[in-house]
Amino acid sequence: GGSVRYEGTIAGVSVLVSCVTDNKNRTVNKVREIFTKNGGTLGGENSVAHKFNHVGQITFYNVDDDKSDSLADAAITLGVEEVDNPDEKVWEFTCNPKDLNAVDSGLKDAGFEADSASL
Repeated sequence: GGSVRYEGTIAGVSVLVSCVTDNKNRTVNKVREIFTKNGGTLGGENSVAHKFNHVGQITFYNVDDDKSDSLADAAITLGVEEVDNPDEKVWEFTCNPKDLNAVDSGLKDAGFEADSASL
């Protein structure tokens, strides 16, 4: 068993598929079937992976205006790499994957509970 990653293209879009499996042969056949059924092709190792950045992302929804500055300041102090405010009350922070837990914990310690923290 273990985890495996497949990559390829469907309709010109690069796709990465991460799986946890106890049978890699069955899994690769199923993934290939899904790609083929949708007009795609399964590629070799690093055929599309080089186009992706593996990052940690922490998202907050419904942040009060009076807390926005202190949230952003705390995240920057904790070492996030990117700060995005795509909507009035939504904040998204991107960090190195190895720093995700530390940043999330640091924000909790500062009084900010993330709605989502994932790789």
